[in-house]
Amino acid sequence: MGSHLLRGIIPGVRTTLRDDALKRYEALKPQVTEMKAELMVGWE
Repeated sequence: MGSHLLRGIIPGVRTTLRDDALKRYEALKPQVTEMKAELMVGWE
C-alpha cells in the first residue's frame, strides 16, 4: 500500500463528505431557524 494510492482516494472522500455535510446542513437550516426563533421568543 503506497501513500500515492491514499493521496488519490482522500480528496474524493473529502469532497463526498463535504457535499454530504452541505446537503445535511441545507436540510436542517429551516429547523435551526425555527429553533432560533423559538429561543428568541423564550428570552423576551
